[in-house]
Amino acid sequence: VGDNVGDVAGMGADIFESYVGSVIATIAIAATSPLFPDASRVAAISLPIVLIIVGLLASLVGIAMMKVLERTSPASALRNTTFIAAGLFLIASYFVVTRMNVFAGTTEYGAAGPFWALLSGTLVGILIGVVTEYYTAARPIRRIAKASETGSPTNIIAGLAAGVESVVLAVGLLRAATSVFFALRLLRR
Repeated sequence: VGDNVGDVAGMGADIFESYVGSVIATIAIAATSPLFPDASRVAAISLPIVLIIVGLLASLVGIAMMKVLERTSPASALRNTTFIAAGLFLIASYFVVTRMNVFAGTTEYGAAGPFWALLSGTLVGILIGVVTEYYTAARPIRRIAKASETGSPTNIIAGLAAGVESVVLAVGLLRAATSVFFALRLLRR
C-alpha cells in the first residue's frame, strides 16, 4: 500500500510541476511578446492567474456536486462532475477573457481570442478522459481478459494493442483541436 501511495503522490507532483511550468511559461510569453500592446500587458500577464482561480472555483463546485450525484453510479458521478466543472469553467472564463481583453488595440485577435484556445483544450481534455475511461473500463478490457485465456503471450499482445489504440485516439484528438483552432484563426484573417 505504501508503494502505491508513493507512486500516486509522485504522479501528482509531476502533474503539478507541469501545470505550474505551463503557467509560468504563459506569463513569460505575455510579459515579452510583441503581440500584446503595452496598455494590456498587465492584463495578459495576470490572465493565467485569474483563469487558475476560475478553474479552482469551478472544481470546488464540481466536488460539491458529488454530494448531489452520490446516488448514481460512481463512474457516472465522476464523469458528470467533470462535465459540470468544465462547463462552469468555460462559462466563467469566457466572461473573464472578454472582460480583460488582452488583445485590446489589435485587430488580429478578438477580445475572446484566448477563450477559443481554452474551449478547444477543455473539450479535448474531456474527450481524452472519456477515451481513457473507455479503454480502462469497457470492451478493450474484456478483450484483454479474453486473450489471457489462451496464455501470457496473447495477453501481452492484446494489452499492447489496446494501449496503442488508446494513444492514437488521444493524439488524434489533440491534433484535431490544434487544427480546428488554427483553422478558426485563419478564417479571421
